[in-house]
Amino acid sequence: MNKNYIELIKNIRLKYGFSISECINFIKKKKNKTLFKNINNINIKNYKNKVISGSSNDKKYGFIIKIYSKTDFTLKNEIILKFINKLKKYVLKNKIININNDFKIKKYILYLSKIFKENIFLNDFYYLFGEYIYEYNHINKYATIISCNILDKNKIEIIKKISIQIISNNIKYLDYNNIPKNIIENKKKVLKKIIKNNKIIKKKILLFIYKKSLYNQKYIFDENIRIIELLEKNKIIIYNFKKI
Repeated sequence: MNKNYIELIKNIRLKYGFSISECINFIKKKKNKTLFKNINNINIKNYKNKVISGSSNDKKYGFIIKIYSKTDFTLKNEIILKFINKLKKYVLKNKIININNDFKIKKYILYLSKIFKENIFLNDFYYLFGEYIYEYNHINKYATIISCNILDKNKIEIIKKISIQIISNNIKYLDYNNIPKNIIENKKKVLKKIIKNNKIIKKKILLFIYKKSLYNQKYIFDENIRIIELLEKNKIIIYNFKKI
């Protein structure tokens, strides 16, 4: 085996907990021994997941991540729950910015995969630093972290409700300016294939932008006001947010 092949096997084992024979079979099926990115083609829809999130004591850092396994039973196991608790404390203490580069976490994930004899892995990791990081986790299925200005207790309730809106409406961007141009252009191309009227296409693009961005949406707890107006009224500034 050459060095690249051995390194590829190591990376696959660390990320997904495969045995060596499973790694070799996986590489053979892909017919590609050098492009590690192909392992991302694994269909995670076949896996169960639990969302882990947290914010540091000083509220300057927060993170969200998913842990995956083949069964809900595994994710409810006491060993996994203890690992989740340790992982949360470790990430917050060290304010981790790259899970994939942390050897301790990789090593423990591999250890868990061996114990349960199934693939266990972490994915969808996001973090934020800021003046104040608010974290909201909905029954370990969805979570948001929001970077905003320092809040008093009354304003925290508003941010909590905005977090709920971000999750329920599947909002991905803060403002329309944050939506990548290629995403809007791709949406236009799709619409042009099925709609010939340019006015209708324009309306649908505006609706798409409205649904994907936070500021201009109506506040779901009071539809007489938009999010941007609600924030200005209460002197709240949202700098950024992440959602899974």
